[in-house]
Amino acid sequence: MGTDESDGGLYGPPATPEQVTAAFRDGVVEFAGGAAQMAAVMIEHGDDRKAEAVTRSIQRMMAGDVRVSGEMLVVLNLIRQAELRRRRLIAATSWTQHHDGTITGDVADFTIVLRPATRGRWRSDLIHRGGYEASWPKWQPTLEGAKRVALDGVLAALDELDECWTPSNSPAGPTIVRLYESKVDKTFDSASYQLRMEHGGASHGITLSVSPRPSERGEWKLFAQAAAQFARSHAAELPGAD
Repeated sequence: MGTDESDGGLYGPPATPEQVTAAFRDGVVEFAGGAAQMAAVMIEHGDDRKAEAVTRSIQRMMAGDVRVSGEMLVVLNLIRQAELRRRRLIAATSWTQHHDGTITGDVADFTIVLRPATRGRWRSDLIHRGGYEASWPKWQPTLEGAKRVALDGVLAALDELDECWTPSNSPAGPTIVRLYESKVDKTFDSASYQLRMEHGGASHGITLSVSPRPSERGEWKLFAQAAAQFARSHAAELPGAD
C-alpha cells in the first residue's frame, strides 16, 4: 500500500473484501508501524478497551478473520494522514550536527535536540521558543526513531497546547512564557515546576508540585494544559490584575 491516495481498497474505487483486507494490512504496517502501535494510538485517543483486546481486534482484521470495519478504516486513514504530515516535516526540517554529536532542527516554534548515547541510541528533547522544555525518557534505538518521537511532540503541541503560548481571551489572562522542571524527588516520584508568566506588564512565577512526576508524552500534554488553566484561574490574584 503506497502513499498515493488513489490506492485501491481504501482510497480508490469499491474493492472486494480481500482487497480491502490486503490494503488495511499494508496500511497498518506502513503508516501505524504494526497492530500494537495502532492500538496504542487508539487508546491514547479514547478507546477504553485493554491494549491486548484492541491489538487482537486489529490483528484479526489484518488476517482476514473478520471484516475490516468502516470505523477502523477511518482510524487508519487519520493515522495515515498524520504519518504523511510527519514525513513532510522530517523532509522539510534542516538538521544541524554539532561537534558533540548533538543534532538540532527547528520546526515551527520549536527546537528539536537529539542527543546521542551508547549503543547507537538517541534521546529527543523539545524546546519551545518561550522556554518550555519536554523530554522523553525512553531512549530511541535509531536516529530516525528519535526524530519521529520529537516530531510527534511537535504535532501534539501544535494541535493541543496552543493555549499555553497565547494570551487568554480574557483581558485578565496572563501569557505563559516558560514552564520547566525545577526539582525532582525520586523517592516519592514527584517534581516541582516553575511556571513563568507575563501579566500586567510584569513577569510573575508560580511553583507547582506534581505527583506522580509526568514522564510520558500524554502526561506532559495534560500537565501543560492543567498548568495553563491553573495560572489563568489565579490571574486576578496577581499584581497588576484589573
